[in-house]
Amino acid sequence: MHKEKLKLYRELAVSWAADLKKQRITASAPLEAEYWRSEEPFPFRERNAGEFRPIRIGETWGENWQCAWFHIHGDVPGGWSGEIRARLQFGGEALVYDAAGRALGALTDHSIFVPNYQREELPLPPDCRSIDWYADAGANNYFGLLLDVRPGQPQPLRPSLGVISRLELIAIDPEVEALAFDVEVALDLLRCCREDSCRSRQILAALAAGYNLYRGERGNAAAARNLLAERIFRFPALRSMPRCHAVGHAHIDLAWLWPLRETVRKTARTFANQLALLERYPEYVFGASQPKLFALLKEHDPALFARVKAAVLAGRIEPQGIFYVEPDCNLTGGEALIRQILYGQRFWEREFGCRVRTAWLPDVFGFNANLPQLMRGGGAESFVTIKLSLNNFTEFPHHTFRWRGIDGSEILAHCPPELEYNSELRADRLAAAADRFAEADAVPEFLSLFGCGNGGGGPKPEHLERARRLRDLEGAPPVILGGAQECLARLREHAGQLETWSGGLFLERHNGTCTTQAKIKRANRKLEYALAELEMLWSVRPPEEYPGAELAALWEKLLSNQFHDILPGSSIARVNAEALAAYDEIAAGAATLTERLLKRQPAGVSVFNPTACAGPFLLEYAGKFARAELAPNQLSEFAPEQFRAPRWQSGGELLLENRQARYRFAPDGTLLEAVVAGHPILAGTGHVLSLYYDHPANHDAWDLDPDYRCCRVAQAEATSPPEVRRCEFKQEIVFHLKIGGSAIEAVASLEAESSDLRFDLEIDWRERHRVLRVEFPPAVPNCYALCDIANGWVRHECRANDAASMAKYEVPVQRYMAIVNENGGVALFNDCKYGACVQRGTLDLALLRSPRYPDETADIGCHRMSYALHAFCDFNAMRLRAAAFNQPPRLLAAAFDGLPVTVESASVVMTACKKAEDSDALIVRLVETAGMPGEARLLPRHPATAVTECNLLEDGLSPAPEVLHFRAFETKTVRFSNG
Repeated sequence: MHKEKLKLYRELAVSWAADLKKQRITASAPLEAEYWRSEEPFPFRERNAGEFRPIRIGETWGENWQCAWFHIHGDVPGGWSGEIRARLQFGGEALVYDAAGRALGALTDHSIFVPNYQREELPLPPDCRSIDWYADAGANNYFGLLLDVRPGQPQPLRPSLGVISRLELIAIDPEVEALAFDVEVALDLLRCCREDSCRSRQILAALAAGYNLYRGERGNAAAARNLLAERIFRFPALRSMPRCHAVGHAHIDLAWLWPLRETVRKTARTFANQLALLERYPEYVFGASQPKLFALLKEHDPALFARVKAAVLAGRIEPQGIFYVEPDCNLTGGEALIRQILYGQRFWEREFGCRVRTAWLPDVFGFNANLPQLMRGGGAESFVTIKLSLNNFTEFPHHTFRWRGIDGSEILAHCPPELEYNSELRADRLAAAADRFAEADAVPEFLSLFGCGNGGGGPKPEHLERARRLRDLEGAPPVILGGAQECLARLREHAGQLETWSGGLFLERHNGTCTTQAKIKRANRKLEYALAELEMLWSVRPPEEYPGAELAALWEKLLSNQFHDILPGSSIARVNAEALAAYDEIAAGAATLTERLLKRQPAGVSVFNPTACAGPFLLEYAGKFARAELAPNQLSEFAPEQFRAPRWQSGGELLLENRQARYRFAPDGTLLEAVVAGHPILAGTGHVLSLYYDHPANHDAWDLDPDYRCCRVAQAEATSPPEVRRCEFKQEIVFHLKIGGSAIEAVASLEAESSDLRFDLEIDWRERHRVLRVEFPPAVPNCYALCDIANGWVRHECRANDAASMAKYEVPVQRYMAIVNENGGVALFNDCKYGACVQRGTLDLALLRSPRYPDETADIGCHRMSYALHAFCDFNAMRLRAAAFNQPPRLLAAAFDGLPVTVESASVVMTACKKAEDSDALIVRLVETAGMPGEARLLPRHPATAVTECNLLEDGLSPAPEVLHFRAFETKTVRFSNG
């Protein structure tokens, strides 16, 4: 066959596919509708709260983010038979109900990002001759409002929101529609073949023959289908091809380019759609993650939740993911990650009587090196993500592998080789995935997560029709529909043949999310510690007084805002404002519980040291100071008369000095000299505050481009002379600075009995597309970096000798980063920052940045932050001081005589002490954080009848010995029971 003829056949087939999609509709008839509008959504029971008014096609019913209830009604014309559908498009998103309040399905306007996400057809029930429906609509696109990615530049043409464009009934010829899917899949199959291949010519010839047989007559559709079945679809897939295990999926961001109120509706729309598909396709299984979404559905639409629950119990909907939400895994603290797992698994067990065995994090921006241990401790046996396929510098070498964490725990990890979680189940893309699958020699199958995602929705009928045709078809991997668990279980059977990746899974992009939206990050860290400390304090009270439900509500609100587009700061302004309001509510709730606790304790004043850091502390009370020697986790009375009023003196040179250290400054706040124990600790000027141009090529709020350092635009300058104050307890210098259009007040301080140089900053930030950083150059030769992560630490090289090292020009840290060698080093503590650069052996901390997308007002306003320079020879002591910097001792207006349990250990710390979730037992969490095998002895104040080692879900594992032995970085949970 001539090439020209093959080309003609291909063009003919493409045209035929488009024609068939139109010819499947045999008739149409208009519907009528009325609506009323509101600013915020109303539930179905209040659908008649407004006054309905008529609306016609082409009319506008709402502006951005406005809501409306539509009443849609009409009759099926006489003589219509077969499948009848309503075709509706409101210029936004909508959920349609029948008159009894049963959710029928959802509608979605098209997205310029993903045009085929559009949904506008809902089938009528069999024998239905009239409809009386209601639709809850929002004037927002699938991706919110599609804000300008680069504000001020020309943008692509966008659909009109809040404009009704379709309102009709249509009659469908099912045979023509099926033929359209046949032709579509055949065209996809062509893309799997070389143009000059035998199979390509066979497919094109068959399509041409089918076209000639059909001849534009619907009555010929069945014959054309039979021809294609005989000449294309009867040939089975190669048995050497890995299987594609396809799982229905709808990644729903808890908030992103839309607020949480819209997520509530997106969740309902998604499940309504999928319940309808489950009825239509009995072989189909839909997977859904994030218990928080199920909880929102239960709260806002109990009837729909009941239907979802029935589908879960029937095995048609598969719960996925051990986490309460899909959290950021670099910024979330260790105990908070444990609570994510605990609250997630408890929801699944409470509502559906099951626990999930998969850590489901398809879209999270990197994974810290301690996650395998936490995942396994929370019941997971497998971990799924696609995010590693998005690296900028290197290609991640595996799709299925054993992931080993810093404690030695391992979990099977799977990265679907389609490299996405919104698969369309296209033959050519599946074939490419099979070719790409790095472990195809070791395991027989891979996952495909198919459906419309990010804004929810999930699979459409088209996906299932493709799956049916690809069940066993030459040229593509055989597609099997089912739940993810069964596939992952089979992959685990081959674990011995898989390679191992040790350490963190660093994502080579989105490193700007370590810094964006600083207020959110600060509030999250402060509240993580506040809730854990509050639990410790309440553990001194009898179990029946413990406010478990109230603490759980506060934790759940905090966990919700650790979602991977909220805590990283990559959401629209309304989401960020709502997150800050939620943090205020958590803080107020914690304050209320603290006040209640203090009223139940005897009168007095106590000091509480929430960390394992012992030694001298400087306490402040009512403007007075006292020095105190505190033991780890000490909670005891403290006499107020020990506090003394300081004798402040003003003036003097810009020098902070005591017996241990000397720090000399310039008027602009830069550190000219830093000497500790008689040795210089910096190799040059320190505390350099620099402003850099920061406008990444893509993903404004997400990315920090590697060449930002070439674009320094300003350095801090003094606006007035510094103020020096000294007393017998501490010394301070207050610097008044400006940088760009922003003002900084920086207070440098040195306590009399400490060598740590502390900085407390207040910044009025007024920049656009700038990043503010502070830098110290440690005098540490032959160095490497140690960076704090959740319940552990990791090492980074300070030299960028290869692509993988170059990619780590910005790495996530939590409480500290340190530049070290075998003799010790210099650390920088911080109380609310996460983005750091350690290349070139510097301590370089990102303080603020100001992207404009998706929040044009990102971080504009006033900020507070603290950091401290600390020279050390003892790494363990440094680590404990960093913990105390974040959780300093507190004074309490009541008398306490100790926590119910104390810990004796050189390297094991207590991170939680709380009442058990389901009993009056006491739960204690212990973490080895020195990175070496350790021991710990627990000393309860009152004897317990049983002391049991547990997993993170508080299940008993074995009796606890008197002395607990720990692997490096191991987390243990111990339960103390009575009776």
